[in-house]
Amino acid sequence: MPHAFADICVHLVFGTRSRQPSLGPEMRPRLHAWLAGAVRTAACVPYQVGGHADHVHILLRLHRTQTISDLVQDLKVSSARWMKSMLLVDPDFHWQVGYGAFSVSRSALPRVAGFIARQEEIHASRSFREEMAWFESRHGGTGFSRPGDD
Repeated sequence: MPHAFADICVHLVFGTRSRQPSLGPEMRPRLHAWLAGAVRTAACVPYQVGGHADHVHILLRLHRTQTISDLVQDLKVSSARWMKSMLLVDPDFHWQVGYGAFSVSRSALPRVAGFIARQEEIHASRSFREEMAWFESRHGGTGFSRPGDD
């Protein structure tokens, strides 16, 4: 087969260190737009980017040569550097060490994108830790929200 093809959709989630509410409502739209551009720069396709004060969600199609761990590392490092340079966060801002990566079928893309778009509403009644516990229960206990992974 002369050509390689991959259609791998992933829902990424990562939070701020110690779950600090560092991502204010006024800067989140800029951060989400910037992250979508960084995903494109990595040759991936962003479908939806959103989040709340202490975490982000990114729904994307992974490029066939890109690894999830490298993509997340690049997104975290470059976005933290960008936010600090734009004075959008404190100079000591950091993302948490871990992340969640969940596979998404093509048929579920609209539902997951809607979930990401409703983050403000969802987090009026559910914390990030509760949200991740819910993800873990739906995906077989990924261990994402273990203590000490901040």
